[in-house]
Formats: sequence, C-alpha cells, structure tokens
Amino acid sequence: MFREWSIADGPADLTKHDVGQQRTFTVVQPDGSQTSIVVTITQFGPMFGGDIRSFGGTTQVDGQVIEIFGTYQLRDRVGHCQTINSAV
Repeated sequence: MFREWSIADGPADLTKHDVGQQRTFTVVQPDGSQTSIVVTITQFGPMFGGDIRSFGGTTQVDGQVIEIFGTYQLRDRVGHCQTINSAV
C-alpha cells in the first residue's frame, strides 16, 4: 500500500536528537481532512537552505506499522512524507 501525505503542521524543531523519539505530525488525508500521526524518528538529515530537514521513521496506518520518509521545513512547519515503497 503506497501512501503519501502533505504535512500541515509538526514539531517546532527536528534535529538529530529526535532519532529514537516519537513526534506528532498533522497530515492532510486524500479527502482533504487532517489527522495526526505519531512518527518514531529513525533517520534525520539537514537539507538545503538550513531550515529544511529530511527524516525517516515508522508510523501506524490501519493497524500496520509502516516505514515513511519525508522532508520538513522548520520555519513554516510544513512538508511532505510518503511510504518507503508500494509493497508496504
């Protein structure tokens, strides 16, 4: 199952110290509604522009643990994430 979401809101900061921690992101569902997901951060990396971060982690969707990756802009607290692959 392939999934992708726009991140409408997230943590005030995201650093290497968040690896292993759970962080809550508000994401936009395909129907336009918003919901919160809890992501256990497993990877972190700074990207271009200083306030953009890449991250990887796990979350639960429909009772299944899935791996996701995404980008997150600290200044506006928005971004994008998706599942690792369609076989999940």
